[in-house]
Amino acid sequence: MKIERTKNAARNIAFDGLLKLLNMVIPFILRSVMLYYLGVQYLGLNGLFRSILSFLNLAELGVGSAMVQANR
Repeated sequence: MKIERTKNAARNIAFDGLLKLLNMVIPFILRSVMLYYLGVQYLGLNGLFRSILSFLNLAELGVGSAMVQANR
């Protein structure tokens, strides 16, 4: 039983490291592909909309749960 848990934990650590590595590498690849196929203008628009969505997501942080608490 203990060996199986250790084996599963080691597998989880390995996959987590691989996932973190992919999360660091994939944005560089996607940016290069978008730049090559779409051009600088579309890459700039993509960055603009990503920034706007990030700001709106940050602005919404906690507002929904606060509204639920206020209605009770």
